[in-house]
This record gives sequence, C-alpha cells and structure tokens, in this order.
Amino acid sequence: MNNLIKILFSFILIISCDDYNPVVVDECNNDIDQDSICDNIDSCICTQFTKDNGADPSLIENQDCIVGDICLTRGSSGALYNAYVYSSYNEMLDAYNNGDSVSIQWAEGTVDEAENGGLVFWNGLTNEAGNFGQLVQLPDRDIVAYLVDYDIYLNFNFLSWTSGQQGAGFSYIRDIPIISQ
Repeated sequence: MNNLIKILFSFILIISCDDYNPVVVDECNNDIDQDSICDNIDSCICTQFTKDNGADPSLIENQDCIVGDICLTRGSSGALYNAYVYSSYNEMLDAYNNGDSVSIQWAEGTVDEAENGGLVFWNGLTNEAGNFGQLVQLPDRDIVAYLVDYDIYLNFNFLSWTSGQQGAGFSYIRDIPIISQ
C-alpha cells in the first residue's frame, strides 16, 4: 500500500510540475542524518525554493508555484506576494486593502498549532502584520501558511532573507501540498 501511495504521489508531482519550476524532494525518515534540511519541517515531504538576489520576479523560474494559482516571489524589496495574481507586493497590498480576497495567509507557528486553532493568521507576510517583526529574522522562526481556497496548511522554514535593498533574495524549505480531488 505504501508503494502505491508513493507511486501515485510521484505521478501527481510529475504532472503538476513544469520544466521552469523544478522540485527537489527529500523524504524525511529515520535513515536521514540529523543535519538533514528536513529536520525542522514537520511533514515528511518537502521542497526547497530559492530566488537569488536581483533575479527578475516576473520570470516563472523565480516564482515558487505551490499550486496552480499561488506562485510566491518577491520584488526588489518588500515581502512575498502571489505573482500569479499580482505584479508586485504593493499591488497585492492595495488589492487587499480594497477588499480583494486573499489566497494565502501567514502565521508564526507550525501546522500542528494551526490545526489546533492556536494561531492568528494575517493576509500578508509583512513587517507590519502580526508579530513577524523584521522579515530578515524569518530564518530563525517557524512560519505556517494557509492556502485559503484549498484549506491546506504548509510549514515554511526560511533559510535566508536578503534585506535593505540588497537584491531581495530569499530561500526556504516548505511542505509539498497534497490536494485530494
């Protein structure tokens, strides 16, 4: 049964990814050493994404397309935004302030805490929202995202966050969403 599940998941993953957004998958299990990149992620399947400093956020290879209509990236400054819908972080904020619905919400914590109702979610991963503080501090904190239209929570483990107009690069490891149809 486990092999069947792995085969089906691999098939779904292959058909859901395109050549511009390769996915690096690591399975966390007892065979992986303590220095594994997945050790801080509660899920067993995760992917790493990096946008280099100065990379063009409008190019698909600089966007992490989590699901078909949620592609995270970052412009030359500011926080993450959904490039599938918006061309910049400021455009996303303006839309939210004018009543647009949000597709992804953020909180400090883990999926387990979110599923137990112990977290407050915000419409943007920003310095101003909640108690995220300076975004450059994200690599030291547990962050969870909620995909509103899919009712899915994902753990994010930020590895880097470039601040101060130095290119707006970032890197994280996140859970891979499993969407049942």
